[in-house]
Amino acid sequence: MDQSWKKGCYIKNTEIEKIVPAFKKDASVSIDTIGAGDNFVSGFISELLKGKTFEECAYFGNAVAAVSIESLGATTGVKSRQQVEEMIKNYK
Repeated sequence: MDQSWKKGCYIKNTEIEKIVPAFKKDASVSIDTIGAGDNFVSGFISELLKGKTFEECAYFGNAVAAVSIESLGATTGVKSRQQVEEMIKNYK
């Protein structure tokens, strides 16, 4: 089975085609991946509505998904934008 999704998300439009790297998570903090895709899309769209670049949208979406897998269930992990921004800050 192809596991290229582990590398990140693939984005493509008329200006860019690339893989935006996933946030590497230690297996001990990855509790539940249910809802990770939905959370990614929510993060992506929130940045798209702010006029961010396609790549910035994908990066933020990856961050939201990474936060979401640290909790059980699809909707319990991401509590605020600040939480996601803190994770981005700590990851860099």
